[in-house]
Amino acid sequence: MATPSHPNLDANGEYISQFAPEVRAETTRERMRRKIVGTPLVPAFLVLTVGSLVGGLLAFKNGNQMLSQKFQRARVFFQFSTVAAFLAGSYLDDKGKS
Repeated sequence: MATPSHPNLDANGEYISQFAPEVRAETTRERMRRKIVGTPLVPAFLVLTVGSLVGGLLAFKNGNQMLSQKFQRARVFFQFSTVAAFLAGSYLDDKGKS
């Protein structure tokens, strides 16, 4: 078999790209980690939202309506903050790609 005359050709004469790295699929765990690291406020606000929801329900169950009301107001704030952080992260991600 003849030796290829060009350095980017393999033994069969097929072109070998020097610039195209091997691409592999991202696993679900890797993607989740990348997203959390990219927008750390979203998971934090989600945890705070769930915490205030559970706290409000427990206060309501125990009959403490004032505390339950405060927890529910905090929940609404944290839900708004979660959506705002998600939108800001999406905007910055799109801005970084262009």
